[in-house]
Amino acid sequence: MLVFAGAVEVRLADGGSRCAGRVEVKQQGKWGTVCGDYWSMNDAAVVCKQLECGSAVGAPHYGYFGPGSGPIWMDDVGCKGTESALSDCRHRGWGKHNCNHAQDAGVMCSGFVRLVEGKSRCSGRVQIRDRDQWKTVCDSQFGAKAADVLCRELQCGAALPVPGGSPFGEGAGPTWDGELQCVGNESLLASCPRGSRRDQPCSPANSAAVSCTRKEYTGFRLVNGSTVCAGRVEVQVLGTWGTLCASRWDLWDAHVLCRQLNCGFAESIPGGEHFGRETGPVWRDSFHCDGTEAHLQQCPVTTLGASPCSAGFGSLRLVGGGSRCDRRVEIFQDGAWGRVLDDQWDVQEASVVCRQLRCGEAGTAYSPPKAERGTGPVGLRGVRCAGHEANLSLCNTSLPESALAAGVAEDVGVVCSPWQLRLVNGAGRCAGRVEIYYQGVWGTVCDDGWDPSDAAVVCHQLGCGGAVEAAGSARFGEGSGQIWLSGVNCSGAEAALWDCPAGPWGQHDCGHKEDAGVICSGPCQELWWEPGSWGGQDAGRAGHG
Repeated sequence: MLVFAGAVEVRLADGGSRCAGRVEVKQQGKWGTVCGDYWSMNDAAVVCKQLECGSAVGAPHYGYFGPGSGPIWMDDVGCKGTESALSDCRHRGWGKHNCNHAQDAGVMCSGFVRLVEGKSRCSGRVQIRDRDQWKTVCDSQFGAKAADVLCRELQCGAALPVPGGSPFGEGAGPTWDGELQCVGNESLLASCPRGSRRDQPCSPANSAAVSCTRKEYTGFRLVNGSTVCAGRVEVQVLGTWGTLCASRWDLWDAHVLCRQLNCGFAESIPGGEHFGRETGPVWRDSFHCDGTEAHLQQCPVTTLGASPCSAGFGSLRLVGGGSRCDRRVEIFQDGAWGRVLDDQWDVQEASVVCRQLRCGEAGTAYSPPKAERGTGPVGLRGVRCAGHEANLSLCNTSLPESALAAGVAEDVGVVCSPWQLRLVNGAGRCAGRVEIYYQGVWGTVCDDGWDPSDAAVVCHQLGCGGAVEAAGSARFGEGSGQIWLSGVNCSGAEAALWDCPAGPWGQHDCGHKEDAGVICSGPCQELWWEPGSWGGQDAGRAGHG
């Protein structure tokens, strides 16, 4: 591993805003990508800091924001999190790697500014991130030129006049005491000159609000399905219904739409005009949801321009299990679901399936017993993956018959592990600080609102009996890294902690001194949460009647 002095220019691409996307660095006059090997939240934190985009809320890899092009400049990046620029971190050396663009690293930052309580991410009350807290901005300190800069930064067009009277509700919580004196030609709000600190208080009714000209979505629906929770996705823009390009629609986007339509979790996203051909316009907008949003309007969006829509390669699903993340693999080809057969199916292929379905890491690759085997047409016979591919289309799916002759090709299955839960630093495995494994990173839970009902769900989920105490204030020591959940509000009947109402993943105003803990009655045994219980048996399904 080497350390290189001097800051190199960095940017985030294809994420819908300048503070989210595929990581790209400029070296020798050329933009290139960063390999996702060992990519972590510490690396993402340095990128967010360098771009003045707030704190890191996600460090996805394996081409989450699509594969880049050109050179892969960095690999095996190892930041401490304190560096001021990504190029200050250790890595293998410029241009030295063993990766392809399917492994390109990405970053999601909190940003310096956001709009809340609006109908989309392009309208709402203005909040600025200051010292790890989101703060309301007073309208007397935020003029029309600042609003223009904000809309430009969020890629939302130009600012529109906003009526008075708190159109997006009154602000709550702390108020930012600064002043922005934008000229109007700045590309970032953080680049605007600052005025003096404000002495007089700002009423919640005087919160700054902004509305931008970007396309407003006025409706979402599923059509031509057997239920209201299955069908072709249609989006209404100013009264006109149209469809979306399938090539950039993924399960994370589908999860958000299902949640928005009160349809539970998405089970699959069949392509190939499975629900009939569209008759109206095709909106060339690409949503970039991370799956935590309450509705699609909260997701970053980019426009695909004049590029044609493509149906993509073989949508996948797992059937016969307790959730969308386990059991037999099927692929959608030529307008129908088909079986996947192989004679050497192992964890490399299983890892690609789990990654494509956004189901975390592969726990098991197996051949289903005879009673669970499929009986329909065969969609794919034989596949060989290296294990790092973003989807099956990047694996070798054109094997000669001789490659399959040595063994008997059978149905294949997968068990993925999207999330995990554990208690650490306690007296045994049934007491300690609550930690969740999400997006490849262990993180903690804030104790805001933490109570015995929340603790009961944790204890039940881990097979640790009942809850004795719901501990707060970092009783079991302060954690490190990400704080995944805040404002958890379980009823006590949920099957998993992530089934409880809570704030968006990774968004909070907490520090690790507020890490939540649990003491359970026992027995103290180690049990990992299996994805078969993910979402419960009542989870809804989109794209699968």
